[in-house]
Amino acid sequence: AAVVGFAAGRGTGPAAAPTLAAPAPPPDTTLHSYLLLLEEPSWPPPARLARPGYREWASVLAGQGRYGGARKLTEEPGFRVERDGRVVRPDGVRRSPNFSGWYIVLAASYDEAIAEVSRGPHLRYGSVLVRQIEQ
Repeated sequence: AAVVGFAAGRGTGPAAAPTLAAPAPPPDTTLHSYLLLLEEPSWPPPARLARPGYREWASVLAGQGRYGGARKLTEEPGFRVERDGRVVRPDGVRRSPNFSGWYIVLAASYDEAIAEVSRGPHLRYGSVLVRQIEQ
């Protein structure tokens, strides 16, 4: 009977104090989401992109509560859908912009988002387009 009582949440001894996780802090509504598009000077890259520093930078952002996600794009050119509906495979002439990946950072302003870009690794290799995401 004691086993059944314990399994049902009723122990036979003194009740243990419940252990509750600390409530999550409320989201910081003063922060906005910014999309960082990583641009390359040429595409496709001359060699497979394997660059140091990105994972560490993302870890720092996450530790500060400023990381909203990231992905590396494939190294093939993709497709462009034109205004008239035509689907075009970018060639060497019309390949810009050359995006290799994206990040989302949380910041109070464009200035803060740009400062995060300056602390990241990508400016050693190319440029970064910073755009605020509508909330």
